[in-house]
Amino acid sequence: MIELSVIRDLVAIFGVIAGFSYYVLTVRNAQKERQMGMLMQLYQTKHSPEGIYRMWRIMLLMWDDFDDYLEKWGPYAHPEVTEELKLITSSWSFYDGLGKILKEGMVDLDTVYEMLGLRILMVWFKYETIIKSLRNFEEGNPGSDYLSNFEYLANVMIKVRKMRGQSLPLSWLHHTSTLRQELA
Repeated sequence: MIELSVIRDLVAIFGVIAGFSYYVLTVRNAQKERQMGMLMQLYQTKHSPEGIYRMWRIMLLMWDDFDDYLEKWGPYAHPEVTEELKLITSSWSFYDGLGKILKEGMVDLDTVYEMLGLRILMVWFKYETIIKSLRNFEEGNPGSDYLSNFEYLANVMIKVRKMRGQSLPLSWLHHTSTLRQELA
């Protein structure tokens, strides 16, 4: 009688272990699928004709200072530049979102760096002064966290690039950038 109850308890224990193992494997596979989906989205962002067009279109825009930027490309600019505003805003928003999910550990740092690291730095270096100026554009809104995840993402990419002994693309810094002294 004792042997039967021991066998029954062992079967129950092994059943629980098997069920838990199955659950762990299922969760791990789901996580790998999400990471693969993210990798494919990063790949498409980098290599799609729309992604390439957006990147180079915003990188070729020129302005002298913050006021000139607002006049040419800001939200109150002439209607004929709304395409540029859309391209700029969608790029900034994408990188801000990517910074958030990187901060939360939902995407692998090396993957982000390998897929978009240089592109992230190029856009940040060009627009860093504008983004920081926009944070304080409205009176009474100092210290806004507008696009702070994009800034976080750029700072992480800078650290990774330095750790790997790769030079920073300082030629992409806008002439109004405050980063030149910090990064030199």
